[in-house]
Amino acid sequence: MTPTEWILLVGLGTWATLDVTAFGQFMVSRAFVSGTLAGAVLGDPVTGAIVGGILELLFLGNLAVGGVVVPEPGPAAVPAVAVALSAPDATGGLIALGVALGIVWAWVGGRSTVQQRRLNDRVTTRAWARGGGEGELARAQFTALGLEGLRGIALTAIGLGVVTLAGIGGIIEFAGARWPLPTPETIALLVLAGLLGLGSLSGMAASRSGRPDTHRPLILLGAGLLVGVALALAITPAGTAS
Repeated sequence: MTPTEWILLVGLGTWATLDVTAFGQFMVSRAFVSGTLAGAVLGDPVTGAIVGGILELLFLGNLAVGGVVVPEPGPAAVPAVAVALSAPDATGGLIALGVALGIVWAWVGGRSTVQQRRLNDRVTTRAWARGGGEGELARAQFTALGLEGLRGIALTAIGLGVVTLAGIGGIIEFAGARWPLPTPETIALLVLAGLLGLGSLSGMAASRSGRPDTHRPLILLGAGLLVGVALALAITPAGTAS
């Protein structure tokens, strides 16, 4: 990873963090989008889309309802793709390791949001204590927005730092070389696992309608298997045994 790529990835992760709720909401915070863009920065948007798409599926059933702390897979997709593309060839082991880091980092991002909102509450309370005028509240809003941007910078930079240290320490190479499945089968398995998120979202929709749908999860599971197999066949080189 070159210094230019590192800077671009930190900027992308910061944008994805702000895009969740604070500013814009242009869908850059979706893992599929941020993963594809991270892959484009590193020269392989297809692998970026695969890693981001798997994270998107895995966390699709997590809804920000009430005070529930939800993970942030969008910013987490940036270091996840960096792991997958840390070698010239994105092997199955590297993709699996990238998805694993993305899952952990998504939860780290979700927990950091709680602390960020506590800071925002302090900033707003101080603004009201100083009179709560239009100017004070505007400054409080921009301060909170700046703090959110700093959280995005820190979250992405630390994530990429973990990737760099793991690469220097040989952890990525060790894990990637000992992954037992070829790349197509790995992607198929991860896509199938990712369908569980879609299944939970479907289950919530069914419960809200008042009609429990016991067949839909099975249908989605079968659809995920077919999609995974089709994807594996599509990316398997011609004449290569799976």
